[in-house]
Amino acid sequence: MTTATGSPADWYFEDFAAGQVFRTQGRTITEADLVGFAGWSWDTNPVHTDAVHTADGRFGRPIAHGVLGLSVAMGLASRLGI
Repeated sequence: MTTATGSPADWYFEDFAAGQVFRTQGRTITEADLVGFAGWSWDTNPVHTDAVHTADGRFGRPIAHGVLGLSVAMGLASRLGI
């Protein structure tokens, strides 16, 4: 287990322990997020943008881009101060 003190922002790699958990705040991905991300990324695939096209699909509505999810995860992690 880590014996480092102070803020994790000041820790070195070896100060972190395997299996250590840090919790971020929550973040809901909205339809506006999907539309905005599709617009600036130019990924307008109907699976992300078209409610009619996806209504009969596996999820029943548009789904988030994978990279959007990763971007949000990185943003939340950056707020931890690590």
